[in-house]
Amino acid sequence: MQNSEKLSVIGHLAASIAHEVRNPLTTIKGFVQLFCETQQPKKTLIYRDLIQHELSQIEHIIAEFMSLAKQEYVYTENLVITDLLDEVLKQFQSVTGVKNIHIIRHYPKEHSLLISGQKTQLTQAFIHIIQNAIDSMESGGNLVVSIEKSARETLRIVIKDSGCGIDSKRILHIGEPFYTTKERGIGLGLTICNKIINEHKGFFHVSSKKNDGTSITITLPMKTTELYVVEA
Repeated sequence: MQNSEKLSVIGHLAASIAHEVRNPLTTIKGFVQLFCETQQPKKTLIYRDLIQHELSQIEHIIAEFMSLAKQEYVYTENLVITDLLDEVLKQFQSVTGVKNIHIIRHYPKEHSLLISGQKTQLTQAFIHIIQNAIDSMESGGNLVVSIEKSARETLRIVIKDSGCGIDSKRILHIGEPFYTTKERGIGLGLTICNKIINEHKGFFHVSSKKNDGTSITITLPMKTTELYVVEA
């Protein structure tokens, strides 16, 4: 309850900040675009590229803020969890190939396991989690994605990496807003994941040890297949 209340307050604050920042940012981008259309010395082009890069970073932060904002209505649909995860993993194929990371899937024999949810949001949550896992494996390793049917009609999705892990002091703060161990991070990724999973009536748990990898477990309600009888 405390976590949900905290996320709600942060969501309203984030939406207000994002709205106020977007207005001057649009003006700045417009003038930078005009600047790009004029001929400039070669040295100036370096500054131009730097400005554009930093503006893109600001836009990324605003997008993260907006992800925390409370949505009034979310369209849900039935999703096959294995298909959803495979779509996300496919986006990382080139990166995992370069970094010598092996993706291992442990899926149940029953491939049509359904959940009810918003595809875009759930995809965003899994992208954040898998990106963090890949970032933790600088020297390569294994990324294991498992799906298990558990009691009370729920599904457990476990994403485990063999990366650097997190020490016991830091693990207590994982998922808190603006807490990050990354140099360029803003500490909202796992907070957004936690919010998305909570809104889908699920649970989010992180376990890790220093130099022994990290395991993230997501528990979501399973959508039961309804049988309809059509009378002649």
